[in-house]
Amino acid sequence: MLGKKERESLEAYFRCPCFNHQLHLVVVHVIAGSPQVEKYFGLCDALYNVLWHPAISVLYDGGKFKCLLDQRWSGHLATTVALLDNFSWMSNCCRLVLTVMSLLQLLVVKLLDC
Repeated sequence: MLGKKERESLEAYFRCPCFNHQLHLVVVHVIAGSPQVEKYFGLCDALYNVLWHPAISVLYDGGKFKCLLDQRWSGHLATTVALLDNFSWMSNCCRLVLTVMSLLQLLVVKLLDC
């Protein structure tokens, strides 16, 4: 059985959110308050969905590009670091995907004309 002093100290500890949770609340507040930041992380999320498609992910050997979760600020940080470290590869990959999609679209148009 805990003494009164230890119990009060323990209760105060559980009432105070941990540093990670406090930092996450700050990140969520900043994202919600800034349309530019919200747009940036929305684009990061869309980029994650494209890059982790099985046909594209086999080409990627860069840093960990994380799925953005509302309850984890570390994913926002890891995504930004991976984007900065691998920006040229990701932009080349996106250009390649757009080129292939354009070529496929032209091919479909040509096939439909025949």
